[in-house]
Amino acid sequence: MSFAALLNRTIVVTPRDQVTADAYGNRVLAAGSGVSVRARRQQVDRDELVGRRDQQAERWLYFVPAGTAIDGRSLIVDDGTTFEVDGPPDLMDGRHGAHHVEFVVKRFEG
Repeated sequence: MSFAALLNRTIVVTPRDQVTADAYGNRVLAAGSGVSVRARRQQVDRDELVGRRDQQAERWLYFVPAGTAIDGRSLIVDDGTTFEVDGPPDLMDGRHGAHHVEFVVKRFEG
């Protein structure tokens, strides 16, 4: 199976220069920003943080084609949910040069 055949989702990637801040300093997407990209994902971990507040947390590993414009401060939207890229993406090389980009995203709810 080819790499392209494994890309079974469409996500919207918004690079850092199109991310703005709201009145509270939270990073938000600029209106009409982002580029649609085919991707594959797999869950890294999930947790329920309890204590002072009940909060759901999740992290996912994404795979996108080489050349996708993304960095450690980008936001992505997958199936209506906005995630923050967690750390710098990694360009993976194949036998014939750049193959794909891998990156982890995180989301907290609650």
